[in-house]
Amino acid sequence: PMRRTPDDLGPWLMATTTDSSIPLCVDLDGTLIATDLLWESIFGLIRTRPLDAALMPLWLLKGRSILKSRIAERAVVDARLLPYRIEVLEHLRNEKDQGRRLVLATAADRRLAEAVAEHLDLFDEVLASDDQRNLKGENKRAALEERFGPAGFDYLGDSTADLPIWKAANQALIVRSNPGIERRAAAVCSPSHVFDGAGGGARSLVK
Repeated sequence: PMRRTPDDLGPWLMATTTDSSIPLCVDLDGTLIATDLLWESIFGLIRTRPLDAALMPLWLLKGRSILKSRIAERAVVDARLLPYRIEVLEHLRNEKDQGRRLVLATAADRRLAEAVAEHLDLFDEVLASDDQRNLKGENKRAALEERFGPAGFDYLGDSTADLPIWKAANQALIVRSNPGIERRAAAVCSPSHVFDGAGGGARSLVK
């Protein structure tokens, strides 16, 4: 049959088949939520603990993972109030109902990621950054391949940092966070789903 494109099928392209035995790994910032948890926690820290917020440049000098960890230790983000992407949530709930294993795989700090996972009650596992490792890009790809094996996972993401992960995944799912992301992704994979990313939030400078 003739191959269809995301534009042919509207907001998102459904794959003809999905292997429910393969875990679906889901990015958080910009993908599951239309904002960035680091920015949310930075704003919260400035608002509630401005003296601690003044230390952020020093933490950043020690690396992104340290910055995220120090902020997460001090800031409070209410997972109930985050702007979740409804289309993505509906898809994940459908996959969960069919017995799919869902993994939250994010560059956000583990404490913040686990708060989101606990609130949604969808994810079987959380892989996230800590003070030793920033789980972004190649680091995330390596962690997922170590955990699930080469091409042993599907991956849903939204940004250029996800390109090496889409390339390594069994199937790539994309949130259209900017006009060029589909084109960039098409160079490394053939997306099985493309979700409309309208209404996305701020992008982190230190994701």
